[in-house]
Amino acid sequence: MIKKNILNIFQKQLSWKIENFSEIYANGSLKGSIFDREFNSSLKKINSEISSSEIEEVKELLKKDISKEFDLRVNKSKYLLIRDGIQIISKKDEKKKVIKLIDFENPENNLFTLVSDFSLKNKDSKTSNFVGFANGIPLLFIFLVSESLNSFEEKFIKSYKENLKDSPDLFSYNSFCILTNGNESKIGTIGEEFSSYRNWTRLREEEKSNNNIEIFLQGTCNKNNFLDLLENFIIFPKEKGKLKKIMVQNHQFLGVNLAFESYINKEKNKGKLGIFYHTRGSGKKYSILFLAEKIKRKAKESPSFLFISDREFLEEELYELFIDCNVLKKDKDYLVNRKEELKGKLLSKKSYLFCLIHKFYGVSLPEINNKNTLIIVNEACRIFDNSKFEGLVKVFPNSARIGFSSTPLVRGDTKVVRYFGEYISIYELGKAIVDGIALPLAYENRACKIKLLEKSSIKEDFFEMTKEKLPEEYLKIEHLLMVEDRLRRNAQDFVHFFSNNLKQGKGIYICFNSKACLLMRHFIREYWNEEIKKLTKTLQQFVGNEKRKKIEEQIKLMKKFEMEIISNTYGLKAKNIYDYYGIKVEIPKVISSEKLLKKFKSKKDNLKVVFTTSTWPSGFDIKELNFVFIDKPFLNERELMQVVSLPTSKDEGKEEGVIIDYFDNCSGIRGAISNLYSSKRISFGDISLTPQIIGKINTYIRGIENIFSYLSISLKKFESEEKVNKRREMLLEYKKKLLSDIESKEAFNDYYEQLSNIFKSFFSHELTEEIRNKFSFFKIIYNFLNRKDYLMSEKDDLESDLFKLLNKYIKVER
Repeated sequence: MIKKNILNIFQKQLSWKIENFSEIYANGSLKGSIFDREFNSSLKKINSEISSSEIEEVKELLKKDISKEFDLRVNKSKYLLIRDGIQIISKKDEKKKVIKLIDFENPENNLFTLVSDFSLKNKDSKTSNFVGFANGIPLLFIFLVSESLNSFEEKFIKSYKENLKDSPDLFSYNSFCILTNGNESKIGTIGEEFSSYRNWTRLREEEKSNNNIEIFLQGTCNKNNFLDLLENFIIFPKEKGKLKKIMVQNHQFLGVNLAFESYINKEKNKGKLGIFYHTRGSGKKYSILFLAEKIKRKAKESPSFLFISDREFLEEELYELFIDCNVLKKDKDYLVNRKEELKGKLLSKKSYLFCLIHKFYGVSLPEINNKNTLIIVNEACRIFDNSKFEGLVKVFPNSARIGFSSTPLVRGDTKVVRYFGEYISIYELGKAIVDGIALPLAYENRACKIKLLEKSSIKEDFFEMTKEKLPEEYLKIEHLLMVEDRLRRNAQDFVHFFSNNLKQGKGIYICFNSKACLLMRHFIREYWNEEIKKLTKTLQQFVGNEKRKKIEEQIKLMKKFEMEIISNTYGLKAKNIYDYYGIKVEIPKVISSEKLLKKFKSKKDNLKVVFTTSTWPSGFDIKELNFVFIDKPFLNERELMQVVSLPTSKDEGKEEGVIIDYFDNCSGIRGAISNLYSSKRISFGDISLTPQIIGKINTYIRGIENIFSYLSISLKKFESEEKVNKRREMLLEYKKKLLSDIESKEAFNDYYEQLSNIFKSFFSHELTEEIRNKFSFFKIIYNFLNRKDYLMSEKDDLESDLFKLLNKYIKVER
């Protein structure tokens, strides 16, 4: 039934010609693995004025270098000949000409044939295999199986090796291999591991996953798709010096083609190709490569590509991929290493240029209104969260651009949408989990409960100690995170949890600040060593049984355990921490982020946990990461989504990613997970700088200026003052004036916040210099006025006796 169904789909739905192996073998149509008759007729059809002798020459060149053993390097060379054509000297005029083996522009101009019962050994051997030929070249191999594909791996590897041994010439031309039992189907390449074979369950991006074999074959073997996959979606990267062959995944194929169509229509969409949102672990860097290569190959005019990243390792990762896939030769000229190089390299219109967004900040650059430049921004939504992107927008206001992102758009992304356009492709975490591309998330709230006892008493004690009122902000929950009892309880919980999950992978612990990183590392090490001692003592209870072996193995792993801090610990002093906590804390040497990342991504390395205050690892995949411990309030949706998506990347033996919440941010984390699983489309509408909006801006500015005039706060005096200490004195004076008049302070805050909300939608160069200067001044005043001196913050610590006072009145429960 499976065989009959496949033949029926290929013949009636896909319009492939059907042949039987024994018949074409008997009539001598196969010459080695080339379907000779179809090869000859197809070349005549798609190449005008080609002679019979030239066809034979092309055939010999195609067969050249095929040995008795399969070699992926030969497969790559054959692939390039099939894709790009074979160059010969014309017999007619002795000029060079390229003979096309496939007509990629006109799919119906090619001959597609599926041969059933194809034998790799001889005409008499029994087989259920199919081989698909395009113009007589064997590009497709279909292997029918009876069992579940998940239990088929061992048999596949055995059969795979036998096939390569029996018919190296057949697989030297092969582009794709399909495995199917009729209910499940996977597609991959001859150079991939079984685990890398992928499903193909959608014909359009918005569809639900469907394992129907008709959907699978329509998606992969429809003539248009088959040739598109062949021409534009196969790469041969080198990984650690070893050649590999990789084909696109279903979601990448759909997304890249949507982006390609948007590029073709760039005049219509005014260069705004859109936002390409594909969840973490879905192969975003490969999608960027596939898109760039397809545009270069298929667009009428090949543009210059400018790749923008916000982190060095992302830039290097993408640049190295282009080199590994032989798209570029290793040449540092493709990289902008210094700001001083930027202008010259941009004006030189290099075909490929990789640059960090920071290079555009604080540099005077001319407007390069080049419509034949395509700007590809990696992690575009995150980059547009800061002001450094403004230089890029100013230099390239109208060039074609596309933004790639691993998180969905949020309400504040108006500028992102105004510059790039709305979504062009969406591949959410929910779909990726269904497709087996990513892992689901588990959430555990293990936060301590904090109670502030006798609030009136602490205020009285504080006044008695300092003769001042206790600032109310010190009693807010986020300022109580540094209490020793709380940190120790979290450390104990972490040790209990992680010591029993050491084999499950690695963890990232996100702390409130750098001091918290140091303290948690110290407390965890203390309790970790205690746990080793406890386990060692328990060994005396067990002699020569499985329980003893298990404990011995756990002790061995715990002794190898390493943890590091990736946070700015400059300026932190052990003495200050001793004054607060009465403990001696080791200030570790600073290790480069790149070195730590390399250690952390290595499965064999004993570095198991990293403490950080930021979303340090966001933007790249760490397959070995299973656990994220959160003990920090997050200020925006995107930062939280980046964090919770960290452990979703697939890895061998890994079943899910785990989020451990020590901050009690249940609603925020669950909301972030929900947005990642199924992002909602946000309507941004048509936002432009209308006279009405300019009128609002002027109204709010006048309101602030009236307040400042009333309180004698002067922008001109502040701008004319060059000394930093004098400026600070002026800010202190302005703050005092505003604090002395609560009504004026509240009105200023309200005007500023209204103004700030408007400014979030527009680029600074769209506004006049006068408005920009005034807003910058207002921002300085607003931040200084509303700045809180956080408990145990990096700059302004409380006195140690005050901290101990706070500690006395706090009760921590789990």
